[in-house]
Amino acid sequence: MIAIPLHLDNYGVWKNGWRFIGVSTTVLPNLQNLTDSYKGSGYGGEQDYPVRSHYANWELTINFHNITRQSAELMMQESMQVEFLPAFEYQDPTSHRTFVEGWRFATIIQPKGVDLSTLEVGVKQNMPILCGCTYIKASFKGETVFEKDKVNIIDEVLHTDYAKPVRQAMGIL
Repeated sequence: MIAIPLHLDNYGVWKNGWRFIGVSTTVLPNLQNLTDSYKGSGYGGEQDYPVRSHYANWELTINFHNITRQSAELMMQESMQVEFLPAFEYQDPTSHRTFVEGWRFATIIQPKGVDLSTLEVGVKQNMPILCGCTYIKASFKGETVFEKDKVNIIDEVLHTDYAKPVRQAMGIL
């Protein structure tokens, strides 16, 4: 059965895999490849090619609705694990019933900046924390869908590690 994805039902933000740290709106990283432009004699034009298993800068923004002691922990100048556990709603096209399945996005971040925003009576504060990200792993029903680790040069998508030949050539394996 191929389920019809409907919408994000809700999600939680967790630090170190076990502690809820706040209500937020989150922008996950754009996993854009580094590219190199190729052109020259004997080649009919110019083409940008992705550099295998290398990515542009990853940024992640966690926009907390209000400051809390737990969300303030993300101001600490150290790497930390933060996970996002979204519950997505799907529809079974055969029975027309809806159901919820959970994803898990595990990240390792380094805080880069905090905007304490505006204090205004009767509205959410909206405190964005901009973070650098060096690791992200997405799991669905306990299965790793992708894992990307800049520090250890891991680039796995659907059980294929595209960085393995790079590590082998470098003598890392």
